[in-house]
Amino acid sequence: MKIFPLILLFIGCVLMQKKGGKEIATHELPNSAIEVFEKFGCKDCHTLPPTGFTEYGKEMISKGYGCVSLQSLALKHKLKGEAREVFIKNGCVKCHDLDGRGFGDKNLTSFGLKINERNLGCVGTFKELLGEVK
Repeated sequence: MKIFPLILLFIGCVLMQKKGGKEIATHELPNSAIEVFEKFGCKDCHTLPPTGFTEYGKEMISKGYGCVSLQSLALKHKLKGEAREVFIKNGCVKCHDLDGRGFGDKNLTSFGLKINERNLGCVGTFKELLGEVK
């Protein structure tokens, strides 16, 4: 019977790493801000330098679906309909919990925690990219 809690812990860890049916492996952790920008959906809405927006980004902002707005909705468990679809499509679910049950005030998944430890979260990436283009 002592093995049962260990099995539950293992299953919990595996489930926490799965988002959208895709398991996120540790080897997929990005090493730079530009890698985050290119692979995590940032470039769909933001331009480089990261002070401008693509047409799609402008459309999302006009609907109230900016990065901060979507995250706020997720934390309040009010991410529904089109906002929920945008949160998934834009790749926010890689690092942020879809239903606001993630870790801390940033609502991070276990993968998001790893990214944040590298200072490559949303804010860290933005700051690093601003420094790279100056």
